[in-house]
Amino acid sequence: MLMFYSLRFFGVQWKLLTCARCFSKKNIKTISFSEEGLICKNCWQPGEAVFRVELIKDIMQWQTLEQINFNTLVKYKINNEIILLFLDALWILSK
Repeated sequence: MLMFYSLRFFGVQWKLLTCARCFSKKNIKTISFSEEGLICKNCWQPGEAVFRVELIKDIMQWQTLEQINFNTLVKYKINNEIILLFLDALWILSK
């Protein structure tokens, strides 16, 4: 969670309420770190990464959190998948 917010320092502004391509709120399929947002089923292209639905739901829920503190972070598990996504986003930004 905190990792996603720390990317703001690098100019990343997450679009986590609608599809980053068509702005639809329906049928969200995955998240794109290069486009800094969610991608719906209609905009997803074959060959693009697809992440677990649970991860997408967690990320969308984090967008609505107003206060980030230790108690909030304890509620949300930080797993290897999220850490790898964060590192991938940093790699994209470093190009």
